Amino acid sequence: MMKHFPHFLIMLALATGLTLSSLARPQPVYAVPCAQFHVVQRRENLFRIGLRYGYRFTYLQALNGLRNPNLIFAGQRLCVKPGR
Repeated sequence: MMKHFPHFLIMLALATGLTLSSLARPQPVYAVPCAQFHVVQRRENLFRIGLRYGYRFTYLQALNGLRNPNLIFAGQRLCVKPGR
């Protein structure tokens, strides 16, 4: 039983690290000042938000520095209009 204990500790450390990293939601660093933000509501996606403001979802993805356009969260602030 004790010979498997180090493996258990490694697996526990990995699982804890993955859980903690999934809780962290990095905020984007905007290349330009943002003139207008949108707060994501439950069940919204980048495509629908883009339709609302007249932008393609790929533009909003790039503007907000999102790697995965399908990974947005309720409460997240997205820039929808860059400032000049």
